[in-house]
Amino acid sequence: MTTNPGALRAPHALVSIIGAASALGAPHAGTAAAPAALQDSPLRQRLAGLGPAAEWAAILSPGVPPPT
Repeated sequence: MTTNPGALRAPHALVSIIGAASALGAPHAGTAAAPAALQDSPLRQRLAGLGPAAEWAAILSPGVPPPT
């Protein structure tokens, strides 16, 4: 499947990314580190190259109050 870069462009499009570092119910503790690894990846830049602006909103973790 090929993505047409212009197909995702919209005026004032913004994607908010929220990572859930739970590892709750998952047998592998490494899943808790996945959102931080995703945040360090070029995901935001790749989305911006397709059109929408992207912001990293938060990483939610068990036992840590969500940001306000």
